[in-house]
Amino acid sequence: MDSGTGFSEGVRRDVRIVRGRAWLFVPAFALGVLLVFASRQAAGASSATASLTLDTTVHTLVDGGDRGLRIYEAQGMTRDDRFKLKVAEATGVPGFDYSRFAISLAPESVEEGVSRGALTVTIADASKLTAEKYVRDFVRVFTEEYTAPEGLFRQRYIDSKRAVAAATEKEFEAASGAARRVVEGRGMPFDELARENPDFLANLNRKEAELTGELAQVAATLTAGTPTGLAATGLLGRPVGDAEAPDALQARRQSLEAAITDVRAQRAALSETAMDAVLLGQLDNLRALGRTRNESAVRLSNAIVTAADAETDLAVTYSASKAVGDTLQGRIALIIVVTLIAGLGGIFLLEWLAQPPPDVSRPRGRRSPEATGR
Repeated sequence: MDSGTGFSEGVRRDVRIVRGRAWLFVPAFALGVLLVFASRQAAGASSATASLTLDTTVHTLVDGGDRGLRIYEAQGMTRDDRFKLKVAEATGVPGFDYSRFAISLAPESVEEGVSRGALTVTIADASKLTAEKYVRDFVRVFTEEYTAPEGLFRQRYIDSKRAVAAATEKEFEAASGAARRVVEGRGMPFDELARENPDFLANLNRKEAELTGELAQVAATLTAGTPTGLAATGLLGRPVGDAEAPDALQARRQSLEAAITDVRAQRAALSETAMDAVLLGQLDNLRALGRTRNESAVRLSNAIVTAADAETDLAVTYSASKAVGDTLQGRIALIIVVTLIAGLGGIFLLEWLAQPPPDVSRPRGRRSPEATGR
């Protein structure tokens, strides 16, 4: 028998076997339908992707700069719980799992006042249409919050500055209350001492100079001879007769000397060289906190101006990949493949099991010359 004839006989034999057990393709077909339609994830998931090109420009830079309005903060916005809630509500799915989104940022250029980059958002789902819907829901919310004047992107920037301002104000008030109790307990003017550049010493010096000048005029009038009422009237600013002029000027002289003594005592008591280390430390800390509080308030005001001045633009491109089992053609192909593999496998498994076992009772030995044809 030649090889061609042997091959043909083998094919005919296999065809007869398949025909004889063709009924096995029925459960194999049912298995294919079950696998494809009941568990489509076995064939993979579809995915949808949106690439957002972000461009933030701050035209007017003020104290504090544009830090907080750059594309890094745009990505940070996607981690904000308020943003997550908005996206979940946009999907319309109760209890939507926001973590299904894969979000990545690729910065392109980040300079003072200009920030550009690409934000990529991807989600996978058994249905391509559903995945595309979720991505578009995300992009719709992101666009609104990123570009709107009252959007979350700008609001987060302002809120961060407001939180700092509130914290420094609270810290200043606490330090101010503690220092006020100590300073006023010692009879010192708290409001003057709490200033960044207190001018009370200059005021005392100016007051002393005025009192000393007036004292010199009164003393000169008294030593020049018997003062007249006219001279006393000019110095005291009220009508004075000649008889009472010496006593009035002498009383004024004593009053001026007492006032000068009091001013000098105040200056000595309020001089920082006369203060202990605890009080000086409290005042220095209070003044530093006052500077910080003022700077924070300025930065908050600047942040409001910067957020209003900032220009935010974006461009979006969409793409999607469909799983094999997510198309009608793919499902049919999977059913056919499963049917053929499972059916043929079952047929030849049964055929192998139906073969009689080899006869092991007959002893094995050398065959006779007749059996070998010799």
